[in-house]
Amino acid sequence: MSTIGVARQAGKRMTHVGTHDGTLVGLSILIATVAAYTALDLAGRISASGGWAKHAWLATAAVAMGGGLWAMHFVAMLAFSLPGMLVDYDLGLTALSFVLPILATGFSFYLVTWTDSGLAALIRSGVAMAAGMLGMHYTGIAAMRVAADLHHESLWVAVSVLIAIGASTTALWLAFRNVGLAQRLLAAPVMGLASAGMHYAAMQGTIVTVNSPVDEAHSLTSLNQASLAIAVSAATFSILFLALVAALLDRRSAALAERGRSLARERGALSCAPGSQRGGCLVCNTERYDYVQPRLDQALWTA
Repeated sequence: MSTIGVARQAGKRMTHVGTHDGTLVGLSILIATVAAYTALDLAGRISASGGWAKHAWLATAAVAMGGGLWAMHFVAMLAFSLPGMLVDYDLGLTALSFVLPILATGFSFYLVTWTDSGLAALIRSGVAMAAGMLGMHYTGIAAMRVAADLHHESLWVAVSVLIAIGASTTALWLAFRNVGLAQRLLAAPVMGLASAGMHYAAMQGTIVTVNSPVDEAHSLTSLNQASLAIAVSAATFSILFLALVAALLDRRSAALAERGRSLARERGALSCAPGSQRGGCLVCNTERYDYVQPRLDQALWTA
């Protein structure tokens, strides 16, 4: 268990110290790490695709990354408990906190992919994604329904903002570079820790104040919280796994198609070699083959 906030008393109002379940904290970091790896993998399909497929992969990457960030946040919130107090969540605000990171991630990927590249575009995209992450977090905090007042310390808010911008910008920079498997495996945990670090830094600055003492005898995460966290995690891992499988199949399909085009070009070059065709040449493109009869040979044959 870890505590959050500092217990203090001012008149009759007291700060109530919350706790975190260590197992669920670790699970939230794992979710952020897997989501980061998936986003890095899917970004490669965005760059390699065109037309409607490019838009489809962008939407998939936005759902994977944004949804993974939300799942990390939600599990981390379920890891948080206020001993002796019942914590509930507003459904509408919780749904909004789910949508925000997906929209922000999709917009950030769009800025990097379809607009001018460069440092300025990268920073704009990083700020946009960070805004979505921060909006997700503080909307999720606002969704909490508890018999206490919640406040945020300015210092920790600033720290969470800096972490969010740094993590988002780094994630986008890595996502659209030609990184290999080893680099993705190294980068994903760093990105996952940074994303989760934003959440826990912001939580460190969350102050819960109550008007009267509460019974802190029961401080363990409830069974319902743990069960819900496991269910959300299982659903998230399943979605991310399917996205990775789809990317793998698309990558193999693209490789086979490129191999076929390469073989077709080689055959076309061979067929156009001197003496390879009597009176004709096989001209190849990516769609079809055309048999072209040179005018000179045609004239000789018809003479």
